[in-house]
Amino acid sequence: MGSTALGLWIKATTRLRDAHRVGSERGLTTTEVAVLTFVLVAIAVAIGALLYNYANDTVSNAPSPDIPDFSD
Repeated sequence: MGSTALGLWIKATTRLRDAHRVGSERGLTTTEVAVLTFVLVAIAVAIGALLYNYANDTVSNAPSPDIPDFSD
């Protein structure tokens, strides 16, 4: 009876230790976070450039207002 309980205890603690070890390896590493951050920043810069070019072209192609000259 004692050896069976000891065997079950050892098996349970080994499984818990393995589960904890696997669980701690599931997160992202620093390198992966850095690469993902770089990709997100590159996408944001590209979208910003597109919006800037669109706004610049819109302003450049806008008709100039007719302002009367009151310098008499």
